[in-house]
Amino acid sequence: MSENVGSVAVPCGLTDEQARKLREDGFGNKPQKPLSQSYKNIIISNIFNIFNLINILIAAALCFVGSYKNCLFMIAVISNTTVGIVQEIRSKRVIDKLSIVGQKTVTVIRDGCRKTVDVSELVMGDIIEISGGCQVTNDCTVISGRCEVNESLVTGESDPIAKSVGYDLLSGSYIVGGSCLCKISAVGSDNYADSIIDSLRGEKRTSSEIVAVLDKIIGAVSVCIIPLGVLLFYNQMTQSELYESVESTAAALIGMIPEGLVLLTSTVFALGVVRLSKKNVLSQDLYSLEALARTDILCLDKTGTVTTGEMTVEKVEPLCGVSNERFMEYLRAAASLSDDNNYTIKAIRTYIGKCPRYTAVSSVPFSSERKWSSVTEKSIGTVILGAQKAIFGDETDDGRFRVIAVAYSKNAPCGDTLPDDIEPIGRVYLRETLRGGVGEAFGYFEKQGVDIRIISGDSPRAVSQLCQNAFVGYVPCIDMSEVSDDDIVQAAAENKIFGRTSPKQKRIIVEALQKMGHTVGMVGDGVNDVPALRQSDCSIAPAEGSQAARSVSKLVLLDSDFSTLPQISAEGRWSINNLERSAVLFLTKTIFSILMSLMFIIFDYEYPLEPIQMTLISTLTIGFPAFALSFMKNNSPVSQGMLRYIVSNSLPAALADIISVMTVTLLSARIGFSEKEVSSLCVTALAVTGIALIVKIYRPITGIKIPVMIVSSVGLSAAFVFFGDFFGFSVIDIRIVHFMLIIAAANMLILTVLFWIISQITARLMKNL
Repeated sequence: MSENVGSVAVPCGLTDEQARKLREDGFGNKPQKPLSQSYKNIIISNIFNIFNLINILIAAALCFVGSYKNCLFMIAVISNTTVGIVQEIRSKRVIDKLSIVGQKTVTVIRDGCRKTVDVSELVMGDIIEISGGCQVTNDCTVISGRCEVNESLVTGESDPIAKSVGYDLLSGSYIVGGSCLCKISAVGSDNYADSIIDSLRGEKRTSSEIVAVLDKIIGAVSVCIIPLGVLLFYNQMTQSELYESVESTAAALIGMIPEGLVLLTSTVFALGVVRLSKKNVLSQDLYSLEALARTDILCLDKTGTVTTGEMTVEKVEPLCGVSNERFMEYLRAAASLSDDNNYTIKAIRTYIGKCPRYTAVSSVPFSSERKWSSVTEKSIGTVILGAQKAIFGDETDDGRFRVIAVAYSKNAPCGDTLPDDIEPIGRVYLRETLRGGVGEAFGYFEKQGVDIRIISGDSPRAVSQLCQNAFVGYVPCIDMSEVSDDDIVQAAAENKIFGRTSPKQKRIIVEALQKMGHTVGMVGDGVNDVPALRQSDCSIAPAEGSQAARSVSKLVLLDSDFSTLPQISAEGRWSINNLERSAVLFLTKTIFSILMSLMFIIFDYEYPLEPIQMTLISTLTIGFPAFALSFMKNNSPVSQGMLRYIVSNSLPAALADIISVMTVTLLSARIGFSEKEVSSLCVTALAVTGIALIVKIYRPITGIKIPVMIVSSVGLSAAFVFFGDFFGFSVIDIRIVHFMLIIAAANMLILTVLFWIISQITARLMKNL
């Protein structure tokens, strides 16, 4: 039974009740998984972590002995936690909003009526209506109508395939012409596209060097902090009262905890996600910015990725003896009367513009089997468009364009048989249309030293045409259908352009490049790109691509605009370069505190610093500069070896601090320093090192760096002069000023020597590797 809806007779389809029951029984598509954490998980992960627990225990111990002012560090802890929650919630809202924009809808027949529903609401047996430009969302069978299907997202082949009643359509393919009603034959993971994703399930390795470095730092600190704290407290108890022992141990432990670095990292990347959202880029991974910034080889699929899948007429060429006016008349008639809506006809219509009225006698639509189409006009005759070989039996290949032969006959074709009196009258030269911004993006990456690879499932001829048009200088395309699995690694090393590449081969090529030491980005839009996208370090998909490609990609270009790729890369470089420098500041404090604890466990001296003094140093020479300078634009290429960079800069500073503090502590008894004077001189040494380190790693000191340095220096000076008693400093007299100047000069000299020694050692180690 069917009803007329509009002017088209359609089946009744399922009822809403039947669809609901099927969904409850598990015969429906899977609802889209949320891309972001829940609010509950964001709050829990920011509040309940090991560093917050240790800080709370330290604060409780200080309160127990009545040292309330030394709990001031908890303000920073609470602020850090609050900022972290706020930024992650802000990022979550952006991601949720953009993911809704990226969702797909489909026209379904329910109760005899057309309805637009989200893809996740489809169930087994639903009847969907699809036409030119629509993507097939589920595996289904054509029950009415006829269409031309582009399966490039599934197979990589860009040539359309004719489908009629009884034919199956695969999820991920596109309708380029015609329209049809289809009955869904698979849902959820049973769909071809979803089965590709399910075959790749499992935890994917993280490609974030920042995450790896943070994990190593946090792991090392977590192992050290409790035993060192216990031993230091025991050592201090042998020399001091409970009050002083708790303060000393708390000061050491506070210095060991790099909680600000963890917060700063998540905050910087969360802000990056928000900034990218303004450019219509959906980040499905907080660290995707880093991945693209570190990429040194960018692999791209061709059809639908580098190109739109559409065609553009480059030129038309009447053959000898045919006037341009006559040729254009025939071309206008063919474009006007054709029932096709494929990319070739669309391109010709766009090229010709408005056509006069013609009277059609008959027409034969294009099919991939016969590779030609025709229209017969009442006063003109028959115009035939198609492949040169299919019409005339010979091949014409320009090498740069897709060539469409145009022929004329006084008679109409008989079924699939062309008339005998056909004569060639001209050719139409078409090229694939590049996506907007591709040229600019490729130019940017070339200047940045990022190598480009084109890996396509399309024919080598089609890929070569694109490369000769758009990427002059590339080597000819290698036909991967002629390459065995054993030779793929060698092919990946020696070639830049790949045609007839299977999904498996795409993945192997990406994997081979990674094993050569490259960070590999992959841009693809089809189901056939999913294995390579999954394998890559940074996966990117245009929103117009398949759901499968979008699901596994770290970045989705919601407007499919490639001009945003350089901006994403720049955002990533900005974030990584600033975080590397910030990490140096935080790790200096951590290394210093750990080594200082060991020194004071070995030697029987009272720990010279109080928690509130460590809070002051951390705030003005680490936290504030790191946070303020993390917003500074820095598009320099990302250095290789983040951990090496951090350690080679933080270790000399930490050692300089230790030498200065231990020297002051050892000389204190001989010179006659009081406890407050020792603390004042030690804080002076730490402050000088902190300011000097900022100068070194953020040079040249220009722009926002100057006011940051001024605020830090003025804040430290004010703490000594106006709030000395609150921070536990001695009275600043001429004697202490002299010693402060000596300590500052000595510390600068020690720091310079240590930086030179570490740089020499690093250079020799790198030379021997």
